[in-house]
Amino acid sequence: MEKDNRDCYDCFEDYLKKFEGSIRKALYQTPLSEREDLEQELHIKIFEKTRNIDFREEAPSFWSVLEKMC
Repeated sequence: MEKDNRDCYDCFEDYLKKFEGSIRKALYQTPLSEREDLEQELHIKIFEKTRNIDFREEAPSFWSVLEKMC
């Protein structure tokens, strides 16, 4: 599984592009002197979270999520 996830890291830049608009909007609410650091931190957090995702796995259905909650 770890090797397969490395293939996903290769396309990490494309994945970040999907969030670029949201990141830019959030950065406008941040002082200019801190924007670059915050952008870098956001990229790191997104990378950390995507490491735990198996993109080959099918998304859970509404009912399976509901069952886990009960």
